[in-house]
Amino acid sequence: GNLIAHPGAHVVVGGQRIPVTATLLAGDEAEAAYRKMVEVTTAYASYRGRTDRQIRVFRLTPVA
Repeated sequence: GNLIAHPGAHVVVGGQRIPVTATLLAGDEAEAAYRKMVEVTTAYASYRGRTDRQIRVFRLTPVA
């Protein structure tokens, strides 16, 4: 909910802090992104199996 209310955030990659804007994905786009997340780590797949709630998926776009 925080990213929906305030989409500006920072991520740390390789020790570098990067400002990003979060966009909530929906429908087929969210499902495709979720499948990519599962390819990276199966923990996302098992998490989805343990909950009835919708898991929100966001695109993080670096701020230029």
